Amino acid sequence: MFRLDTGADITAIPFRVVVELGLEPFDERNIMGYDSHGVISQTYKAFFHFGNVPLGEIEVVATQSGSTLLGLDILSQLKLTLDGPNKSLIIF
Repeated sequence: MFRLDTGADITAIPFRVVVELGLEPFDERNIMGYDSHGVISQTYKAFFHFGNVPLGEIEVVATQSGSTLLGLDILSQLKLTLDGPNKSLIIF
């Protein structure tokens, strides 16, 4: 399950997924939310793919949310068609 976040430069995954996958800390980044408040967040490297399309290792941050937020770091690698009125998303 994921949500698109076209305003985010970096993808965020649930912290429970970081634990389940045994991801090791990679770096720290200053992450600024929609309210313009910045926080220093630990980053991790995770391998992503959509179907048979490998996207490679992506630097992500962990969130307490239960949802993955796909940021522009991933979205910019995909061809998307978002049809809001019909509530559909096609990923090519």
